[in-house]
Amino acid sequence: RQCRDQPDCRTGLLVSRRRALVSGPARLALAMTLDIEGALHAWGNSRTDLVGTGKPLAKGLMRHRPRSPGRACYATVSVEDDVDGLDAEGVTSGAIVEFTVWSATDRESSRAAGSALATALLSLSRTRPVAAGVQLLMAAPVGWPEFVEDDSGEFRHTVRATIYAASA
Repeated sequence: RQCRDQPDCRTGLLVSRRRALVSGPARLALAMTLDIEGALHAWGNSRTDLVGTGKPLAKGLMRHRPRSPGRACYATVSVEDDVDGLDAEGVTSGAIVEFTVWSATDRESSRAAGSALATALLSLSRTRPVAAGVQLLMAAPVGWPEFVEDDSGEFRHTVRATIYAASA
């Protein structure tokens, strides 16, 4: 892994970069990069109503599935695609994001954690938090948790959202 201009170089985390277009006063398009995935991790893990002992996502948002997750719920974040044609004032980047909420114990725990995450995403347009140098402006539309069946022995629900952001 190269560690040139990545902000998380010291932590050793591989940062996903997304390209976007920014409209300036002269309406010139400038290439720009925002770390929406990193911002979502920082935002989600700072939410005391979501993360911590006894909370819906007790283990928080992670970049990769842990080898031994234990009994608490956690979520992974995956940026699937960039959003094109951003014309809204102040929006410089957009991405389609999928959150996968995992539970080793039961289906209801992963559904409840997914619902709590979806509800928190809906609040982005009111709070507009800044995390990892990115201002998260809004999440729309937010899909409610959808159960995914597999043979891994863990229960999981996915929440999909389009996230709009700007540089902070």
